[in-house]
Amino acid sequence: MKIGIVKRAESYWSLQEFTKQAISALGEKYNISIADHSEMQSADFVDRFYSKVDIVIHISSKMIDYHRHPLKPTIFLAHAWMDQAAGFGYFLKKECFSSSDAFCFTSSSAAAKFRDAFNTNIQIAKLPYFSTISMQNSYNVKSKYGLPLDRPILLYFGRLCSEKNIEGLIDIYKQVKNQQAILVIAGAFSPIKTFGYCGKETITHYEKKIRKLIKVSIKPVFLLESISRTDLMSLLAQSYLSLNPTICLEEDFGLSAVESMAVGVPVVASRWGGLKDIVRHGKTGYLFDVDLGSSRAATNNEAAAKYIDHLLSLPALRAHMSANSRIRAKRYFSKTAFVRTVSQLISKLGLKEEPLILEPKPWIKPIYEKTRVEKSADTIYDNNPNLFTRLYGHYL
Repeated sequence: MKIGIVKRAESYWSLQEFTKQAISALGEKYNISIADHSEMQSADFVDRFYSKVDIVIHISSKMIDYHRHPLKPTIFLAHAWMDQAAGFGYFLKKECFSSSDAFCFTSSSAAAKFRDAFNTNIQIAKLPYFSTISMQNSYNVKSKYGLPLDRPILLYFGRLCSEKNIEGLIDIYKQVKNQQAILVIAGAFSPIKTFGYCGKETITHYEKKIRKLIKVSIKPVFLLESISRTDLMSLLAQSYLSLNPTICLEEDFGLSAVESMAVGVPVVASRWGGLKDIVRHGKTGYLFDVDLGSSRAATNNEAAAKYIDHLLSLPALRAHMSANSRIRAKRYFSKTAFVRTVSQLISKLGLKEEPLILEPKPWIKPIYEKTRVEKSADTIYDNNPNLFTRLYGHYL
């Protein structure tokens, strides 16, 4: 069997790494042919590409926008940002899909959100991202970045933007009673804006706000904006806990949580989206609640701080969670697990004679129709106040 893979040059580092590792993993098991998404804009190229493969896996983070061979099944990785406008993209691109296809979501929350909006005879599956990192050499990375050697590190790593809830992170740390732990924030302020309610202020304004919060913090907060990937992974392996208070609409997964668990670092994270599938509450870390308002989510920072204090006071429990984390990451979020899931999915795919069903449900169809007439999805949540709470209620 020959597998065709459609990829693209990704903006996010995490997607760049996932694309590279996914292609490598699938190439070890299957004969593969790779095409760039930009090449698929040519109808002749699409015809030639589909003619020489049996199944196509679309891992590009850009929505399918090419007319493909209707008799060749396509496994479509439904990345979170494709669904930012309440699933409107699937409505617009219906003609690009076939009843023989499969939609793969990275989390149960994302799949539930899609099912709430659409009736379909396309196969729905869960296909999480994976991590290939392992225990890092514990060289003296703390000294390199001026971090105390004898104090437990609470580490956040990732983009610095409002939807990642960095102000909430600092507030959680403020409420932690343990005076020995230090907060390390590793990442860069991100100019990449996500859709909708969780990030409407400018990155310049947000950066100023976060820098001010760090400056006035009574307890030390270390901001590492320029840290190499190698150093970051070594620092992660030496951290006591990994923190992720995200309220991001794109958090269908949470790769930083998987990377943390892979090196045995328990995760304290928001009970939100894909993180619910990754972190086992009380086993590999803790999940704190999120309240969903009419315009954005808010984390229970007091509960988060209590979980952190609890683990800081019980090193033996932290060690137990560390062992559990490594086991879970290897079992469910490894390259082997990814290829196994894809192989199982391929074995179930076959040509269907029935026509495609991909229809918005009656409650949301008028919203899509109105949005199509207006030719802009930018205000879909603003114009429909209950839409946000209904769809993202599946993330809770």
